[in-house]
Amino acid sequence: LLGWKFSIIMCLAPIILISVANNYGIYLVSRYKELNRSDLPLTGRETVRSITGSLFMPILFSGLTTIAGLLGLLTHSIIPARQVGVLAATGVTLALAMSLLLIPALIYLQHSPKRNPEKPQHEKNDLITRVLKGISAVVIRHPGRVLLISFGLTFLLGAGMIFLRIETNQENFFPHRHPVRKAAEIINSKFGGSQTISVMISGDIKDPLIMRKIDDLTLHLKDSEGVGSVFSISDVVREMSKALYDPLEEGYDMIPSSGAAIAQMFELYNMSGNPDDWEQLMNFENTKAHLMVRLSEPDNKSVRNLREDIKSFTADFPARVTIGGYAFIMNDFAQKIINGQISSLVFALLIVTILLALIFRSVKGGLVGAIPLAASIIIQFGVMGLTGVAIDAATALLSSIMIGVGVDFTIQFLWRYRIELSKGLSHADAVSATYRTTGRSIVINALTVMAGFSATFLSGFLSIRFFGYLTLLAIGSCLLYAIIVMPAFMLRFRPSFIESNLNTNNKNINYDEEDVISLVSSIGSFSAGYMGTAAGSRATDGQKS
Repeated sequence: LLGWKFSIIMCLAPIILISVANNYGIYLVSRYKELNRSDLPLTGRETVRSITGSLFMPILFSGLTTIAGLLGLLTHSIIPARQVGVLAATGVTLALAMSLLLIPALIYLQHSPKRNPEKPQHEKNDLITRVLKGISAVVIRHPGRVLLISFGLTFLLGAGMIFLRIETNQENFFPHRHPVRKAAEIINSKFGGSQTISVMISGDIKDPLIMRKIDDLTLHLKDSEGVGSVFSISDVVREMSKALYDPLEEGYDMIPSSGAAIAQMFELYNMSGNPDDWEQLMNFENTKAHLMVRLSEPDNKSVRNLREDIKSFTADFPARVTIGGYAFIMNDFAQKIINGQISSLVFALLIVTILLALIFRSVKGGLVGAIPLAASIIIQFGVMGLTGVAIDAATALLSSIMIGVGVDFTIQFLWRYRIELSKGLSHADAVSATYRTTGRSIVINALTVMAGFSATFLSGFLSIRFFGYLTLLAIGSCLLYAIIVMPAFMLRFRPSFIESNLNTNNKNINYDEEDVISLVSSIGSFSAGYMGTAAGSRATDGQKS
């Protein structure tokens, strides 16, 4: 409908949606199971009110931060990256709306007030629960050491950023054994190179001074690093001189000293050969010459150095020189990737920090909530540098996506932590209770996202595979920071924003926003009531028939 063309990085959009779209439903269903196993025999309507009243706001803001992170790609200078951001953000918006409206309605329809005989959730003893209990004990007992070790490892891994590199050579998108990669390697080693640079010289090509300059540039480039072969009109002139002169005769393998001699060579070739042979090297009017350079090592650094070398060498040319070619396009593309990475990263971090500040009604809360994101970014780029994974068109999208998805864990943990504090629990007990309830949902959520992105491991493109590996690393680091570092930070520093607007005489949190909670409950009740009415109507119609 939009007329967008499918590209390599566009294939990431459905994977992002599959991985992220079910996040919010996990929290809702987990809360429902928690309520259904409690001692309170709640009706369907009361259950929906309780679920939406406690989870609507954190899920809404989690969704908004994810959307903000994805829309950060709109500031990217690469058009396909913007398109991925728009498509993924649109899909997440629809998934968020369906989760907040449809799932509560479905819960209402299938809910039974009969108490579930299963043990309460906090008494489970599966692997996730045991791991969380162990983490909880360590964090509560040694919050300072946990912070010190975590930040130390983060900065240690982050040191790898000095080895980061940019990759735009599309040959390297394929595995080493892929036919395309093998063919490119053969061309680079045996036939001068698969990528080219073009140098256009505009002037009187028959002028001996210009022709000698072209010849000097040709010889200079043949000796340059990363250049496989060079072909220009001066090569043809030299070959013709070999046919016209004997090896010991002056003028053999040389550029003629007069324009008339050069013109005579051109005329002789036109008479004895095919004039169309000049098309790739010179125009018919002899006013433009084309110098073709094939690159045996088309990496960004070599191309960038070669461009500067050509500019420097042709600075005093007696004719106008224009340089271009596919290799330079890819080199400029690398700069676009860098600029897009920086702009989308800054935009996404800024918007998410603002949203976090709104959630906790504190600028300090926004900054503290962004700690896991900043740390995950440092870890991501550091590991990329240490392992040699380059920033390319696909991996450049990772930061914005990770910011949008990873912040969800922090929001859910801190929100539930505040609720537990509002019940009058101590900080240590509140952390422990959060691990037993929301902590489990966060881990399941993270594992689900990782499983979704693992589909990229099957891609035929290395950059897409690396995107998947790095996504698992990024989501994993966000998860660990949310369930290990943030609780330790809360226990060690006890920031004031986390305890603001708490009413310890109430079982629920009081944020001075009863109108919002009422509206939320109304939405859930309306959805459930509408579905119930529709179901009842269908049942009545069935009885009549």
